[in-house]
Amino acid sequence: MPDQFTQTTNVGLGSRLMNSIKGVLVGLLLFVVSFGVLYWNEGRAGRAAKLVKQAMQAPVVDATNVDQSAQGKLVAARGAIKTTETLSDSVTVPGTSELVQVKAGNYLKLSRQAEMFAWKETSKTETQKNTGGSETQNITYSYTKEWVAEPANSAEFKIPEGHENPAMGVPSNDTTVTVATLGNLTLDMTSLGLPGSDALVLTSSSVAYPTPLLAQAGTSEFVFLGKGTLASPQVGDVRVHYGYVPANIQVTTFGKLDGTNLSSFVDQKNGSLYRAFKGTKDEAIATMKSENSTMTWILRLVGFIMMWVGLSMFFGPISTFLDILPIAGSISRGLIGAVTFIVAAVLSIVTIAVSMILHNIIAVLVAVAVAAGVSVFLVKKYMKKGKAATA
Repeated sequence: MPDQFTQTTNVGLGSRLMNSIKGVLVGLLLFVVSFGVLYWNEGRAGRAAKLVKQAMQAPVVDATNVDQSAQGKLVAARGAIKTTETLSDSVTVPGTSELVQVKAGNYLKLSRQAEMFAWKETSKTETQKNTGGSETQNITYSYTKEWVAEPANSAEFKIPEGHENPAMGVPSNDTTVTVATLGNLTLDMTSLGLPGSDALVLTSSSVAYPTPLLAQAGTSEFVFLGKGTLASPQVGDVRVHYGYVPANIQVTTFGKLDGTNLSSFVDQKNGSLYRAFKGTKDEAIATMKSENSTMTWILRLVGFIMMWVGLSMFFGPISTFLDILPIAGSISRGLIGAVTFIVAAVLSIVTIAVSMILHNIIAVLVAVAVAAGVSVFLVKKYMKKGKAATA
């Protein structure tokens, strides 16, 4: 079967109008939900900022000599996370009972990230507006073979024949030790946030292959499982990458000091902090601030785009109807897009500003006080004018 296929369809004005009218409801929903996203995001950002501020004020404790005055408080403990446990992993070679084993190592966390060489479908749509309001659509489906973590269900492809993907035989997986300590403090490894993983270098000392696979053992980066090779894989072949967080890593860990345990700290706004960071306390604080700022701006952009797209869809039927003359429809889309962009930008800014005020009780009180002061001033001024006029 060909690896590229083009489907041509003609859609009449009536069908296009019906679809655009349905889009009005979707657009209205997007528009309304965008306000919720923007409002919620500012509250989330504010709570995260307050949690970071508490982390800045957290005392640094000596994990080997616990300061009893810090009991029940958020603290920053500096030191090496140690464990007596070891972690290993094994994967079954597809179609056999043979195992490829990653030998036991002194890790806090061992992550298996599997990818399969599989077919991937992409589509590209080109449209041509016709006089009278109809539309000709040319949809080109292309099929390529790539390494992917989640292979597509090829039964849902436009042309499944010749592009069949087998089931993923090796899942990704994370394993973490159950018991670890930081100095004299015991850590809850089921909920502790660990630093990012390093790539595990795969060598004969860290990986054991069954004899039939030694010739295709892969590289220092991947374990290879399949009928082909890493350089020339076949559909269904699997490659596995491993990441690890080493034991004895020097970290700054934030959590609540509870006796000889360091557990998750929860503030009055239900914000929680229980994470280990590479580096110093100041570096950890900088990381948290950067993460919060990045997430805040991403969600602001998401809310704005939802609002803009929603408004554009709401007025979509106008452009669809004007497509009776294609140039008129194109001009209207450009105008609607520009106007809705400006409206969405203004509304997003106002929503963000209002949300920031409403999520800050001090700002609310100041705003109320200013509004009351302005109102009193205007009333007094009006009353003075009234008395002067009757004098």
